[in-house]
Amino acid sequence: MDLKKNNMSIFQDMNINKLTLSFKDNIEKAYQAYYFKNSLGEFRLALIVVAFLYGIFGLLDVAVAPEHKNLFFLIRYAFVIPYLLIVFSLSFFNFFEKIWQWLLFVSFIIGGFGIILMIVRMPENVTYYAGLMLVFSAGYFFVKLRFILATLGGWITLAIFFFAVVFFSETPYNLIIAYTFFYISANVISMFAAYYIEYFNRRNFFLTNQLNQKKIELEEVNKNLESQVKARTLELETSEKKFRTLVERASDIIFSMTSEGTFIYVSPNWKEILGHEISDVQGKQFIDFIHQDDINKFSLFLEKLIESDESVNYLEYRVKHNNGGWRWHVSSLTPQFDPEGKVESFIGIAHDISERKKAENAIIESQRLSAIGEMASAVAHDFNNSLQVIFGNLDVILLDKSIPPQLKNYLETIKTSATDASARVQLLQRFSGKKQSTTRYNKVDLNKIVRDVIIQSRPLWKDRQEEKGLEIIIETHYGEIHPVYGNEGELRSVIYNLVKNSIEAMLYGGTIIFETGSRENGLFVQIADTGTGMDEETKTRVFQPFFTTKGFEIGRGLGMSGAYSIIQEHKGELKVVRSSPGKGTTIEVLLPFCNDESESDDIKTVNEFTGSARVLWVDDEPMIREIASELLDALGHKGTMVSSGMEALEMLDKEEFDLVITDIGMPRMSGWQLSDKINEKFDGKIKIAALTGWGNQFDEGEKNEHNIDFILTKPIKINELKSLIDKAMQLVK
Repeated sequence: MDLKKNNMSIFQDMNINKLTLSFKDNIEKAYQAYYFKNSLGEFRLALIVVAFLYGIFGLLDVAVAPEHKNLFFLIRYAFVIPYLLIVFSLSFFNFFEKIWQWLLFVSFIIGGFGIILMIVRMPENVTYYAGLMLVFSAGYFFVKLRFILATLGGWITLAIFFFAVVFFSETPYNLIIAYTFFYISANVISMFAAYYIEYFNRRNFFLTNQLNQKKIELEEVNKNLESQVKARTLELETSEKKFRTLVERASDIIFSMTSEGTFIYVSPNWKEILGHEISDVQGKQFIDFIHQDDINKFSLFLEKLIESDESVNYLEYRVKHNNGGWRWHVSSLTPQFDPEGKVESFIGIAHDISERKKAENAIIESQRLSAIGEMASAVAHDFNNSLQVIFGNLDVILLDKSIPPQLKNYLETIKTSATDASARVQLLQRFSGKKQSTTRYNKVDLNKIVRDVIIQSRPLWKDRQEEKGLEIIIETHYGEIHPVYGNEGELRSVIYNLVKNSIEAMLYGGTIIFETGSRENGLFVQIADTGTGMDEETKTRVFQPFFTTKGFEIGRGLGMSGAYSIIQEHKGELKVVRSSPGKGTTIEVLLPFCNDESESDDIKTVNEFTGSARVLWVDDEPMIREIASELLDALGHKGTMVSSGMEALEMLDKEEFDLVITDIGMPRMSGWQLSDKINEKFDGKIKIAALTGWGNQFDEGEKNEHNIDFILTKPIKINELKSLIDKAMQLVK
């Protein structure tokens, strides 16, 4: 709430339009002149660089599109680059200042339109899609285009792209959707980044303007003081008292120092902001409090002020807090001169910009995580395909009643580990940011989950500790509890994460106590350790994403936040029961009682189909088709395997089938497209199940839009496949 109030206060003080970021008073004209003056050199350089890059990529046309090179050369060298050079030439005329933003806006559109024409001609070549991304980057960040025009140009270019590839190219729809989604994401991120960049630029200008006014007022007072000293001594004392009160109550630090950088005075709020006693600051060198990497920059800044007599200059640097941390400050210094005209001291103001720096870093981190998320989603898809083969073979083998009991136990252990791997893949998919449909839940035994985790984590609490000469004792107190309704793999992952955190908190060994039981509001698992414990701030932030006390070398701060999300999805509660520094931590998982109303359609009783169903299975992965055939044979059903949508349509013309199971992600014809064609051709009489290894990346709306009857997610287990076929045959009847 405080941050929100501060942001509102800043907007009100600056008198700025929240949408366009324009000042609502006469400051806007001054800012436009300031922005043009400070951007002109960078803009000219950027325009030359953009024109050069746009032209040099003509070599790419020769290599990858020789049949279209004449057209592409015409776009590059006859239209886009000449226009950019004309804009560059106009920048040397006085009238350019009035129209330069609109000329840049048109440059954005023309540059993007040229690349879009190339994409239409060569839709299969992904290189030109990357070229359009470079146009977006240049438009938003490189050529000094204002946020509102850059945003307008970005969305217009995106609209032109979408219209062109849909109506004037033969680009596959899945590629259109993928790149449109990518460009929309890039546009949104760039729009916010450009917004904050311009906002902070305007805010710095606003602060500079205020400081200039204060300086003018102060200089005016200094000019008149000498002639009015005797007559206004009492008034001066009163004014000095008011000024001191203003300084002491100011939100920013006001200070003075010698020309060598020794503090003469610092306002009392230094202690409030940075924690040092005022007596420990006055008389010390400014560089004693600055980060080592910023000292040279600060020294050069002082030299520049002394030599050039410039006072409207800013320096960003890190200053040390008394607690050992670092804060980002921006300072402006005004030189004070002796009778001979030499600089003898400086008066300065220091403003804390740590939150701004965090916002800038957050944007960068968001872009990085977005890329990692895409990679995580692809990796999860491949893992699901591999797990499907493992589960399928295990299910087929376990149907053999002649397997020795010991071997069956080994196979069941493998299946449990594969189930945990499947749950961790789902966590990876959550991290990717893709939308998820409901996770499949069953009745699970919390006591069994705790026992499994103790065994799985044995290398952490026993083997590794004994290597270091330490000992961790495990105590268990199991209550007589009923099953809960949930996903066994996900819950096992939560308990494992909690155990891992407890082990890492016990630097010299200790005890972990597990307790299960029931209360009026549900079943609980408590995990208590004798580790280092948490202070109050850590307890309030322990479940926040990216919060970690271990450092990024050890963890990314996603384990506890992921565990919290899982328990929330199970309609349960994850909380710190007790914790304090040096006295250990107790964390509790509370889950609601299992009841029939909470069960999903996937586990409700279905009448068993005793006949042989005719199933057409469509998947482009050979191993998936092979294991699917074995599963259907084991269930007593007739399965026909095909590798593409076109083969499936041909097979449907030749034979009759009760159920079609189709993978969603396939080349040339996706599962969505195949479903639409089957429904159109057979009027919805054939039941369809959609199969995906991408982690349920579609919702009920998409399912209904394509008239899908069932949803299956890899890895499929034999009992799930049997239940689906039973349901499908009931509907067929």
